[in-house]
Amino acid sequence: MRIAQLLQGARTITRLFVNLNRTRITDLGMSFLAAELPSLPLEELLLNFGKTQITDRGVTLLANSLRQVTPRLKNLQVCPYNCRGVTDAGVIPLIEALSCLPSLSELTLWLDGLREVTDTSGRRLLELL
Repeated sequence: MRIAQLLQGARTITRLFVNLNRTRITDLGMSFLAAELPSLPLEELLLNFGKTQITDRGVTLLANSLRQVTPRLKNLQVCPYNCRGVTDAGVIPLIEALSCLPSLSELTLWLDGLREVTDTSGRRLLELL
């Protein structure tokens, strides 16, 4: 929640890098963060939340937020690696949100260690490219 509070007062941020790896952040924490993203004029966004307690619900909240992020977003890195609760049900909405980002020129999705992510996510990504 503190990150979200900081973002509320920083409406001119164009580059945001948040590293939550190995923290105890949950879907609730992701919901606070995701709620603030659309209000920022972001051009670059890097979210690392590997080895956390975030599940499909948190990743879907992030995906919904990305659909509303400024169209100026050029660089996106999302890294939910080794999150045991993330499956195709969370990754596919994240991939589909990419179609709402027309200025995106760089994309990094670190999905390693997501044991419940299958070919379905890979196929969906290739369809949108």
